[in-house]
This record gives sequence, structure tokens and C-alpha cells, in this order.
Amino acid sequence: MSATDTGTPDADEATQRSSAPEAPARKKRSNLLPAIVIAVGLVVGAFLMKPSAPAPEGDAAAEEEPEILPGEMATIEPITLNLSDGHYLRLGVGIELVEGVPAGEFLEGGDADRFKDLMISEVGGMTIEQVSTTDGREALKSTLRHGAEELYGEEFSEIYLTEAVVQ
Repeated sequence: MSATDTGTPDADEATQRSSAPEAPARKKRSNLLPAIVIAVGLVVGAFLMKPSAPAPEGDAAAEEEPEILPGEMATIEPITLNLSDGHYLRLGVGIELVEGVPAGEFLEGGDADRFKDLMISEVGGMTIEQVSTTDGREALKSTLRHGAEELYGEEFSEIYLTEAVVQ
């Protein structure tokens, strides 16, 4: 053994440990930032879930939107119309009236004639391409519904195409 060697194994290990580089100390993460983010999220969520105004109660809600109940069906006999490109359209329409409006009085009072006039004026400018497709028939139905709203106000509920033959 040498003079510097003390002969104890513990001393050698201690000198080797002191000369080895030390491992970096683990940083302790703070839980403060995630806690703040969660708290802010909860506050914002509670604010968004809060109703902005109290809901109307009982009779007030019923007065805002009256329920429209469908009633009798008034059938407009099919008529043949000239299209703008030389073709013809045979068109029949059913008008669903609201409850309490009798179909007999509706048809006898000249309302059917007013709707036929609407059909002639609206369809006369259309072409066969416009009325032969599904989208075209839906556009025609929408046009007739809008015209019925102007003619009849709240007396009708819906328009149905009962016959549409293109020639």
C-alpha cells in the first residue's frame, strides 16, 4: 500500500464521488399556472352558461308565437299554362287553410280565382328547364307560397303542388 492509500474502501468511494460531476437537481414545477388556467376557464364557462334574460312565463310565451293549426284543404283545379319557351305546364295546387277557415267559402268567394291569376302571372315567365327539375318545382312552390301570403294573409298555412305535368 502506498502512503496516500489509507486502505479503507469508504475513503476511495468518497473521493470518487466528489470528483464525479453532480447530477442536475430536479426543478420543482409550480402548480400555480395550471390552477389559474382552470379557474379562469370555470369562470368563463359559468358566464357563458348563465341565461341573459329571464324566460317569459306562462301566458306571455303563448302570446309571442300563436300556434297555427292546419285546417281544411282547398283544391284549385289544375290549369294548363303556357311557358315562355313554347312548352306547357298543367299545374294543380292545394291550399291548406288554417283552422276555422272553411274551404267551401274560400273557393266560392273568388279566392280560388285570385290564386289562379297568381299562378298564370308567376308561371308564364318560366321555362321548361325551370319547372322540370326538383329545385325548379321547389322554387315555383316558394313563389306561390309568397304570393299566397300576400293574397290571403293568415288564412292559409301551406301550399301543395297536386299536379305538375310538363309538355
